[in-house]
Amino acid sequence: MKIAEIIGRFPPVYGGQTPVEININSELAKRGHTIYFLTPKFNQIHAEYENHEGINVVRVNPPLKGPLSELLFVLNAFAKIRKLKIAPDIILDLIPFGNSMLITRIYSKLLNIPVVCKLTQVGTNEPLAAGNGKFGFLRKKLFHAYDKVISISPILLENCQRAGIPENRIELIANCVNTDIFVPVIKNVKNNLRQKLFPGLKGKIVIVVGTVSKRKRPHLAIEAWKILKTKYSEPATLVFVGPIQSTGHPFDEKYVDQLKEKIKQFNLEDSVIFTGVQNKIYEYYQASDISLFVSEREGLGMVVLEAMSAEIPIVTVNIKRITEYLITSGKEGFITSDDPHEISKKLLTLLSNSEIRELMGKNGRKNVLARFSVNEITDKIENLYRNAIS
Repeated sequence: MKIAEIIGRFPPVYGGQTPVEININSELAKRGHTIYFLTPKFNQIHAEYENHEGINVVRVNPPLKGPLSELLFVLNAFAKIRKLKIAPDIILDLIPFGNSMLITRIYSKLLNIPVVCKLTQVGTNEPLAAGNGKFGFLRKKLFHAYDKVISISPILLENCQRAGIPENRIELIANCVNTDIFVPVIKNVKNNLRQKLFPGLKGKIVIVVGTVSKRKRPHLAIEAWKILKTKYSEPATLVFVGPIQSTGHPFDEKYVDQLKEKIKQFNLEDSVIFTGVQNKIYEYYQASDISLFVSEREGLGMVVLEAMSAEIPIVTVNIKRITEYLITSGKEGFITSDDPHEISKKLLTLLSNSEIRELMGKNGRKNVLARFSVNEITDKIENLYRNAIS
């Protein structure tokens, strides 16, 4: 198959779904399929063409900065497809915005190419939320026009059903994690990684992975950490791994400044670290003891899968129809409320008991290998594409 994917971000500009798409499509390329990624060119120094792990990457102007840029990007993406004579057998739309969806659908109809949509975020760019606001009816209708709709979590599947999309067009296919990279390490390796990443740091490490943004709620993690530090006397550090400034896309840097001020007010400067963007995120999991996940909303929650793959126990807030789909509270980690006192209580339990940490870590690894490996998920995607084409 020749597959063209419309994707909103690609390295060096990162989005939460990007690593998943690279994993799946690199595996598809290994299986003999030809893959093209059409992605925005956020910076003129970014190469227009490159091959990344078997994926043909084509960067197209303009960068995504609003409705007009979204429309122009999709128009230019399809113009580039025609210019390069790519002639895809199927199109995957990973950025189903209202105006761009219309262009995608017109193009696919004119050339008789099936188009699949992947839903990755609850509350935005999904059929139930699309019905709100100006032209909501049209946007909602456009979701019905896709040949297949992939929902990465049960809540997105449920939203598709509630929006009236026919059952035979919806597929629940979760994200995957590269279990060959996110691997557990023995104690000596963990200690060496800590010295490499955090020279001189002592005690336990609790890691929070993801863009430092309001939706990810790092402020909630900091509030829980403040409470924890009054109850846990041993050395421990809260580490945020992820962007703290723009890499080309819109970013609220004032929010980061507010967080740093809060840390100063709470006298936590010595126990909270921001690493910024890191290419080898798996090393930070491997160097850590616990993963903390406090997002307000997600499409699935990749950090939960990554932590489990590296045998790191998780403390996660309860996100409806997502976290309970990924883990069982008390088995691979703990699911809590949004109350910072409860979050700190679960962190304290894990920080104080190495046997529980080890057991939950091993349970998490088993869970990922059985349900969320690259091969497992790529098999499902490949079968869906074949069925859509036939």
